[in-house]
Amino acid sequence: MFDIVNFWKNKVAEWNLNNQCGFCFEFSAPLFESENNIQQNENCCAKVFLTNVGIKSNYRDKINAFGFRELEYCSYSFNLYIVVQSELGINNYNEIIGHPIDESKWGTIFNPLINCFGCNSDLCSTIENFNGYRKWEVSLVHNYLDNVYNGIKINAEIIINAN
Repeated sequence: MFDIVNFWKNKVAEWNLNNQCGFCFEFSAPLFESENNIQQNENCCAKVFLTNVGIKSNYRDKINAFGFRELEYCSYSFNLYIVVQSELGINNYNEIIGHPIDESKWGTIFNPLINCFGCNSDLCSTIENFNGYRKWEVSLVHNYLDNVYNGIKINAEIIINAN
């Protein structure tokens, strides 16, 4: 049986070994968005939160010799937050004149994470290496929760063959 938490734990450890995108990463599986707010921040690594895990069974229409429908595949849906703790008042891009764009959240957090984990990235390839994927959306996360997290949220669904 596929263990989605262990898969992402190992994937994040791999990112750290490869110095993925120049960030260090800390994995956590709070499983629910409400639990993202109670994570301890002991270093400046990007946080990777696995939440909203869902599992769906998909059966073949035909009945086997024993009178049962056969499981064709399982799909796992999840949200993966990749966020960095930041401070309020930093430009998202160029709102306050006199502050360089390369110091903005776009220059230091959003764009590097999109480039690292968007289409044509290692992560995108990892998802595609499963038996297929149905959904892959990346959206920005801005001043999220009490820790003022900024980064990206990936909403995806992966398909695992039953065979």
